[in-house]
Amino acid sequence: MDERKMARLRTALAVMLALYCVVQLWGAARSSIMGGWDFNTYYFAAQAWAEGGNPYDTADLTRVAGRYVRWPFVYAPVTLPLFRAFTFVPLTTAYWLWLALMLACVAVLVWLWRRLLPTVDPLLLTAAIVLGFGASMVWALKSGNVILISQVLLWTAFLCFLKNRPWAFSLLMVAVGILKTPQLAFLGLLVVAPGNRRRNLLAFGVGGVLFVAIALLPMMARPDWVDGFRKGMGEWREISRTSPSSRAVIDEGFEILRRRFGVADQVRDWVWALCALALLGISHKAIRRALTSGDRSYLLIVSIILYTLVAPRLKAYTYIMLVVPTLALYLPVLRKARGELLYVVLVALPGLLMHPFGAMRAFTHYNAFFANLLLWLGYLYLSTGDEPTELVVPDSGKAAAESPPPQP
Repeated sequence: MDERKMARLRTALAVMLALYCVVQLWGAARSSIMGGWDFNTYYFAAQAWAEGGNPYDTADLTRVAGRYVRWPFVYAPVTLPLFRAFTFVPLTTAYWLWLALMLACVAVLVWLWRRLLPTVDPLLLTAAIVLGFGASMVWALKSGNVILISQVLLWTAFLCFLKNRPWAFSLLMVAVGILKTPQLAFLGLLVVAPGNRRRNLLAFGVGGVLFVAIALLPMMARPDWVDGFRKGMGEWREISRTSPSSRAVIDEGFEILRRRFGVADQVRDWVWALCALALLGISHKAIRRALTSGDRSYLLIVSIILYTLVAPRLKAYTYIMLVVPTLALYLPVLRKARGELLYVVLVALPGLLMHPFGAMRAFTHYNAFFANLLLWLGYLYLSTGDEPTELVVPDSGKAAAESPPPQP
């Protein structure tokens, strides 16, 4: 294809992506009627807290809202002042302010990711961000979830990790853990990271203590909150199109077997654990390389991908964190096998079908999980173990400027 036709094709694809973004932003804006289902909970939890009620009791949230509030509040008490700031205006206005904050977070994430992936085609990066893994970014905006704030903190923390700044990484991970407790697991990167082991372990220990002191100890002053918080955090099982995790896939299969053959619930727990162990087992070469090569980029990428593959509960919007790792790790391998189109089909196409066409939702139920799994298994099969990643650690802004131009 000559350059002129290629330019026209890229322009057409860019226009289609822009139109898709407009449609999805309009859909997110229409959520202002209900405040987005997650922001709805944040708003009324903060109101209940301000009135002396229990923010972890959905009955209190329902009382304050004057209508049924389904989803419980599952965040540390220290987050309540953040959400309280939005309750001084009506819910609809508050949601518009929240959406503006979320869009600002998207802009920051794009800036961070572009610095980490300066050699990746901007059009491909945009497609991965907008459509990637079941359009996870769209889920984040429509739900009104706090995930985009946590992702800005998380990727700032990861940048500190890549630059060997353990104390900054540890403190930022505490902030991430306060918003998304399961992701505190990434603090464990300090335990296996190359570099000054004593300093890394000290930063790890201090981070863990700070998290307990800030996120958990304040709740001890309100024993009536503890049960609600524990119940919300303990709901690891969720079979729905908004929770495409490995455990949800197994649970849905066993739900059919339980109804037809009376299979015990404990069996599915063992199956999930065995599947997770099997996946880690077949990934042993990549894990060993991550732990022994001294390459922080590779260690980070493999950790993120395996986390999303074995986590027992993973919401659709959490897959946002896979944009950078998958582009950085898989593109060098796929280019050698002339399989870049495979990445686009697995990662972007299901996201295009997910939101505009409701009838396709059953087909794309767990597409984010299976796309992640198939890409990882393909990488394990095709990789020779010596491919570089596309990830570039920016150094005072010079990395992007000195990097080669994007591949067409």
